[in-house]
Amino acid sequence: MDEEEKDRLQDAISQYNQDIQMPPYDTDSRRSDTREYEEYVEDEESSRKQTSYEKLCLKSASMLPVAADDSTRDRLSGPLKLLDWDITPGMVVSGATAVGAGLFVAWALLFAANFALGNLVPVSIMAIFVLVPFVAGIYTYLKPVYDAKEKVVESSQEMILSILYMVIYMESSPNLEGAVRFAALNLEGPIAKDLKGVLWNVEVRNFDTVEESLAHYSQKWKDYNDDYLESLQLIQTAVQEPNPERRDQLLDDAIDRILEGTEERMNSYAKGLKTPVAILNAFGALLPILGMIMLPLVSSFIDAIGVPHLFTIFNIMLPAALYWFMRQILSSRPPTVSVSASDTETMPSRGRFTVSVLGMEMQVPSWVPGSRRVSLGVGLRLLGLRCFP
Repeated sequence: MDEEEKDRLQDAISQYNQDIQMPPYDTDSRRSDTREYEEYVEDEESSRKQTSYEKLCLKSASMLPVAADDSTRDRLSGPLKLLDWDITPGMVVSGATAVGAGLFVAWALLFAANFALGNLVPVSIMAIFVLVPFVAGIYTYLKPVYDAKEKVVESSQEMILSILYMVIYMESSPNLEGAVRFAALNLEGPIAKDLKGVLWNVEVRNFDTVEESLAHYSQKWKDYNDDYLESLQLIQTAVQEPNPERRDQLLDDAIDRILEGTEERMNSYAKGLKTPVAILNAFGALLPILGMIMLPLVSSFIDAIGVPHLFTIFNIMLPAALYWFMRQILSSRPPTVSVSASDTETMPSRGRFTVSVLGMEMQVPSWVPGSRRVSLGVGLRLLGLRCFP
């Protein structure tokens, strides 16, 4: 880091130091009507609007209250706390039951209507779609788990950067509140929002100290990233350390802990990708090819297999299964630091690419070349049928 960068960093830290109060914190004398607090309250109110999933669970619980067992509470309590959803595991069970039962009734009505109309849709196809209510109910039950994993993935980069920002601040001024504020104001995303919540919980006197508020916040991540929690604990320990050399060592250990833990998790994840990728290749590429070869041969002996069955299997069931499997693989990705593009002004918009026509650059939608290839293929096919009937 050169002198110019050091000066710029020091100026930024000095700016945040102006309104930092050293412990012990006098929460009674601190007013919460500042512009920053009003902005935080507005963001909090907008973000706390009930999602459609919460409304579904609340409505289902009012009509069909179900008590969750111990295993369900253990499985869903952590994700619900991490997501800050104002529902209980029992409400989730009620929502899953209502979705499954409602779709099953809808399937039964469609089955009866199809039978009354003379089986416009083959009975075997209708029998396959009986799986939809059960799959939808299971997905509704597991949605908090999936969404919590998505939040962990979205927050992965900010976890490491938040520790880095806190350590940078602590090396200049050993104040935990200032370190948390410095990290919150320099980040954007779920972690930044959570750290702002840590500060404002002290401002509104939900907790007496930042240490208590940060400890309460850490409980949300105890089942998802131990390295992040250990780094936070090392930073809190460094605040109480009077020896500067020992304090610097603790701060270095905080960075090393999360970086080494991230490296270990990523190495383990990369090594474990071999089998899932092989399965994905087998079911996503080889199985459709072999199926399209074998099923016409099988259909010549078994009349029950027709075009509707092939369409249902290869266009609905197989893509849905592969999509779920890919999400499972990606949701287990450990936290990493991604590299952001430094210059995106020269890049075309998402879904487009730049072409040069007569010296003029134009952005063309990406589907245009694909449609041209499809049209060319269809044209050649029709030409072949015309020439060689």
